[in-house]
Amino acid sequence: MSLRAARITLFLYLLAIYATLGIVRDATNFLRDRGLLRVSVVVAFAIAAVAFLWLIFRDARNRTKRVVLSLILVCAAYAVVIYPMKSAEEKIHFIEYGGVALLAYLAAPPAWSKAKRPSRARCSWPPRAGSMKAFRLCCHRATTICATSDSTPPRD
Repeated sequence: MSLRAARITLFLYLLAIYATLGIVRDATNFLRDRGLLRVSVVVAFAIAAVAFLWLIFRDARNRTKRVVLSLILVCAAYAVVIYPMKSAEEKIHFIEYGGVALLAYLAAPPAWSKAKRPSRARCSWPPRAGSMKAFRLCCHRATTICATSDSTPPRD
């Protein structure tokens, strides 16, 4: 998707969310009265999960044990948060704003997508510099977004 198409899609998607605020209650009440609301939410999450997995795994580089483990942990975190919620409407917000986040990422200028992170070789466990102080400094730089790929932790 081009940058322009992503921006237009994001605008239209947000417009659709805000434009339907007045009628969503009627639709959810209709589904609730017929006993279909819970099923509709489950189907919506299933469709979103399949689309999400397709987006992730269509790139062969993402087909690793590390990515699969990360996805399992993310899904578990979502389940812990979403399952106890009583309101189906609140659960659907996770899908709606997940779409907003994806479109916002795609609509952002390419320069914004290149995060400044230290390389794993410079900030790993155990610290390769040989001291705990260097490791703490490297992690502090990573969390304050001061580190770039060119930075190296000081050696003792």
